[in-house]
Amino acid sequence: MDINGHLANTAYLDLAADVRMALTYAVISMSPDGARFVVENEIWTEGGQRAATIRSTGGWLDLRARKLVAPPAELLAAFQQVPRAPHFVELPSSREAIQSNTSER
Repeated sequence: MDINGHLANTAYLDLAADVRMALTYAVISMSPDGARFVVENEIWTEGGQRAATIRSTGGWLDLRARKLVAPPAELLAAFQQVPRAPHFVELPSSREAIQSNTSER
């Protein structure tokens, strides 16, 4: 906190990074193969007011191939159990996204 009692924006992001896959989050979009996803964290005050909403875009990267890939089956199964936000949207699979980007060129 700063001298005025304000929490810096980066502190919210650091907090979200620590807890984004542990609690208080929902999946707002994900590809069917699980390679790409967007999760949303909400941080609430003790008084019950929303203090921040943080959206994190992620994907599972094969470091050798340097491309997005589907996670291992057990991880995908666990990730599919995470609550979906009411406004959930399915993303194209990583293969569909690559084909779409290639055809647009």
